[in-house]
Amino acid sequence: MQSSILDSRTLENSDFMIKMKEYFNRDPEASYYLGRELMITSHTIEQNPSVLRDLCNISRTPADKSKLLYGLLHGKFETDQSLDIAIALCDYNWSKSFSIINALEVLGIYAAAASALMDKKYNLVATELFEIERLIIKYSSEHSVNVNGRNVREWLSDKNINEIERDTLIAQLFDGKVDRISLMLAQYSVRCLRKKRYIATLRWVRDIVARFTDLFIAQVTSAKELTDSELQQIDDILTEKYSHEVQPYNVIDEDIIGGFIIQVSDDVIDLSIDSKLRKFKNNMDI
Repeated sequence: MQSSILDSRTLENSDFMIKMKEYFNRDPEASYYLGRELMITSHTIEQNPSVLRDLCNISRTPADKSKLLYGLLHGKFETDQSLDIAIALCDYNWSKSFSIINALEVLGIYAAAASALMDKKYNLVATELFEIERLIIKYSSEHSVNVNGRNVREWLSDKNINEIERDTLIAQLFDGKVDRISLMLAQYSVRCLRKKRYIATLRWVRDIVARFTDLFIAQVTSAKELTDSELQQIDDILTEKYSHEVQPYNVIDEDIIGGFIIQVSDDVIDLSIDSKLRKFKNNMDI
């Protein structure tokens, strides 16, 4: 008999997730490769609509679903770890808005986050994901990186463009410049847009990385590096605002004219002089 219906909230609090987090925290190298395999597994199932439909069919038994997954995934990787995890998930039913592919990708991102933590690279990866977003936006606004006459942000969000081409562009822009975990997550974001634009998907992935450590991450963008005291003041204010521990990361952008811009997930607090001048201009109807 199958378990009750799972969604993102109930999966997060399930015994299965607790065990998986413990498993991810055993070895950084193994978790890195397992994270990659789980994300590929999720994407492979998504690209086979008939298999996905049967996996979400509550009238199919776990044994039937396991056979489907075995036929689709066996031998795809050096080990069957990701297949075994996918088969274990067949014991659950899934809500319409949150299926087994969503669970697998969350687990894959968690495995990557665990690898970063164990290798003491979590802060680096979190900062680099913010930086990748900032650079994509900058390249697009400046038109410094164009693909077939289109700005890079627009091109990466076009689902009509082959995912391998989009993946390759991310590698061309960032391979060798960021940690391999950051690159893997940035490339996964462009392959699996989830009906979003690229920047929105990248933010969603970044939020899942933060959720693994139960932290809120704040990008604080300024023209000059902020002091530890200034970052601590921002930390204290944001922790009070969100009633949750917040980790601020300072990103330097010399184009900002004074002040700084804070971003926590989708919330943006623009305290730059640029922003104040724009508001002044609008109020004066110039």
